[in-house]
Amino acid sequence: MNFIKIINFHKQWMNCAINQAKIALLKNEIPIGAIIIKNNKIISKGNNQTLITNNPIGHAEIIAIQKASIIQKNYKIPNAYMYITKEPCLMCLGAIINFKIKHIIFGSYNINNEFNKNNILHTYLLKKNITYTGGIYKNICDSLLKYFIKKNII
Repeated sequence: MNFIKIINFHKQWMNCAINQAKIALLKNEIPIGAIIIKNNKIISKGNNQTLITNNPIGHAEIIAIQKASIIQKNYKIPNAYMYITKEPCLMCLGAIINFKIKHIIFGSYNINNEFNKNNILHTYLLKKNITYTGGIYKNICDSLLKYFIKKNII
């Protein structure tokens, strides 16, 4: 697959994650969405639910992983892809690693992620045989987050 086809493939699935983020936004929740795909099929979807459930681990990635493990009747789904509108936090990254996700694709970069500053995250993921691609539909993902912040500060 050439580079353009790969990017278009990722954009197609990232649109589904963006739709999950929009669902969260409609609930006045932090607009982050995630989907898990395997064999070109969506296994599960999740959107942030931390505010509406008062649950600090109600992140989109955790919800998508929990749903996928129930649907697949397994706590590991090797060779799956996860599309997330924002780069995962360390808690979610731990769950992704334990779930054996093969490739992480995200939109917005997590500027608060201390591991990124010295490439520690990149090195660690490579050791775990996990690849990642960032910045897919970054502007759209960023704008959803900025809209939420502006709406809730003013």
